[in-house]
Amino acid sequence: MRTANSNNPANEEILREIYESIVSSYKNTLSPDFSFIGKRYKSGIYMDLISELKGSFELIEHTDLNYSSCLSFCIKSKKLQWEFNLSLVGPYATLCRKGRRRILLSHEKNANTEAEALLLKIISKNKITLLGIDVLRSRIKERLIDNDFGDRVSDVIFNILFFHDINASDLY
Repeated sequence: MRTANSNNPANEEILREIYESIVSSYKNTLSPDFSFIGKRYKSGIYMDLISELKGSFELIEHTDLNYSSCLSFCIKSKKLQWEFNLSLVGPYATLCRKGRRRILLSHEKNANTEAEALLLKIISKNKITLLGIDVLRSRIKERLIDNDFGDRVSDVIFNILFFHDINASDLY
């Protein structure tokens, strides 16, 4: 499984790839083109992954493209639940175990149950990189300016790849 977290020396490479995905998707950080979000959503970009997940888990979608650039799901298996966000900017995701403590999962060795191991295996098989907290809180060298929402500015990976309106310091 390809992951990006503090224990992974390949973070610089992943951050470079993320930056390339940002530029490729938004076209221009000073005057970004957000039209790719709707286009990728309508194209069913992750349908194979979603279908495979539905074969083993209950999925509840709660995507809101007005405030995000990702698909958002609650994944359930018996009493277990995870929050799963798939970026429309590139093949990146966050997976958070729900419970008393919310735990961000970014590697197969984090699996506590067979269901969690299967979930991580499916994500990995579909070539999705799970991002760890260090990468999610990283900043890019330019700021993404959203003029449609009161000149909202962000240079934080989490906000650009996933949710525009959540403070990255409040993550997990």
